[in-house]
Amino acid sequence: MQQGLTHLYLNNNSVAVIAPQAFVGLSGLSKLSLKANMMSVLEPNQFSGLVGLRELDLSENRLTLISKDAFQGLSSLEILHLDRNRLAALPIDSLVKIRGNYFS
Repeated sequence: MQQGLTHLYLNNNSVAVIAPQAFVGLSGLSKLSLKANMMSVLEPNQFSGLVGLRELDLSENRLTLISKDAFQGLSSLEILHLDRNRLAALPIDSLVKIRGNYFS
């Protein structure tokens, strides 16, 4: 992948786990869509390096747990899609740091 990449769509790929720092080097990425995959847990550092990310779509996964530090370092994040998951609770401390506070 290259640093000039701005949008990355990994929808419907049966992604279950994202390795820590998997997106390092993609600081120019503004939209990442991981919609309709098989992720169940979001851990710290999975989105490390995505300082320019403005929109993250994690809808239609199997998320049951989101670490309180899962979105740490996503200082430009404005839109977060979490609809159609299996979440019983959200780490509010992490979510209030999102600039636009737009969640779906």
